[in-house]
Amino acid sequence: DGAFDLRRNELYNISLPIVAIVPRSNGDTIVAVVSPSVASDFIHTAHAFHVNLLLTYSVKHSDTFSYSIGIGHSPDATVYGLMPVFSFDWQMTPDWSMHLNGLRFSVMRNMGEGLAVGLFADGAGGSWSVDSEVGTRMLRVRSMVLGVTAEYDFSKPGQAKRLATLSLGSTVITAADLCEYDSDTDRVEGHHYNPGFFLSGEVDFRF
Repeated sequence: DGAFDLRRNELYNISLPIVAIVPRSNGDTIVAVVSPSVASDFIHTAHAFHVNLLLTYSVKHSDTFSYSIGIGHSPDATVYGLMPVFSFDWQMTPDWSMHLNGLRFSVMRNMGEGLAVGLFADGAGGSWSVDSEVGTRMLRVRSMVLGVTAEYDFSKPGQAKRLATLSLGSTVITAADLCEYDSDTDRVEGHHYNPGFFLSGEVDFRF
C-alpha cells in the first residue's frame, strides 16, 4: 500500500547470476559475477532489463577470518550505478561467528547438528519498472530490516554445502521513490513508510 498510483502493486524480479571463481596459488580468490535481470510489474517490459556486475578479491587471512573487497555495478538499484563492496567472515569462537555479506550483517551461534541461529541487520528492497498514470517510471524501494534468522545445513557427508535459511523481523526504515529514467534529477516523488513485517526464506544448493 502507499500513495503511488500504480496500475499493479505486485512486482517481480527474475535474474540469472553467472559466477566465475578463480583460485590463486596463495589461497586468495577472484570472483566475477554477471547477473542479467528483468524487474517489472509485467504490464509492460520497457526499461525492465538490466545487467548487474560484481568483481571481488577474497583474502583468507587465517583459518578463522577472511574478507573480500571489490566493486559492483547495478544501474537501477543505486543512484550512481557503481558501489564499493566489502564483506568478511569471522569465526570468533567454535560456537560464535560474525558475517558481513553485501548489506547483511549477522551474528550466529552454532547449535549443533547443522543448525545455527542468530540476529541480523539487512538492507532490503529493489527497483522495478512500473506503469503509472504518467507513464513508465522506476520504483526504487530501500528498507533497513532487523530480526532473527536460522540456518540449517542439510548436506550429507561428501556433498557440497546445502543450506536452508529462514529470517523473521521488521522493517525499521523504508523509503520509496518514483523516478524517471535517463535524468540527472530522476526522483519524481518519494514517501516514507511505517515499520512492517518481514519474512524471508531461502534454499541454497551448491555444486
